[in-house]
Amino acid sequence: MIYKPDHKVMTAFARMRGNPAFMEIMDFIRDCRDRTHEESSKYPEEYKVRWAQGATQDLTELLKLLDMSKDL
Repeated sequence: MIYKPDHKVMTAFARMRGNPAFMEIMDFIRDCRDRTHEESSKYPEEYKVRWAQGATQDLTELLKLLDMSKDL
């Protein structure tokens, strides 16, 4: 589970957004989220599907927080 970071961490996220290398990292996280979501439909075992859903949800929450930091 991704917890909402404090203002200090959100400010650090906002500062990193201007760095092209950090934007590459965000793209990588998005790709991981999308691939995990896509592959979850291929798992025959229910526990693997649930695990992938949880991982997708955590990555989505992290990306939302990183995106929200641009408003600081």
